[in-house]
Amino acid sequence: MIELFMFIPFLKLLVAETDSGNVEQIEHILKNNRIPYRIQTYSLRGVFGRQHDSVSYKNLNLPMYKGASNPTLSYAVYVWKKDFEKASSLIEKE
Repeated sequence: MIELFMFIPFLKLLVAETDSGNVEQIEHILKNNRIPYRIQTYSLRGVFGRQHDSVSYKNLNLPMYKGASNPTLSYAVYVWKKDFEKASSLIEKE
């Protein structure tokens, strides 16, 4: 259950993960228990790092990330502070 107007300063970080499969499992648990949540995606390269990569690959006329690993993303799952204990215990059980 995703709610609008879930601003991160009013939320509590439940988990930070780099594996999208784990985030999907957490999302499934939260949805099944009707706990509102928000997922924020962060690129570990940052804005300037991604721009540098794209300009470099463009100038070299190479496909983006050819022969390299995929860009690493980090996913942060936030819940309301009042739901944090319940959500945390549900995730620990899985």
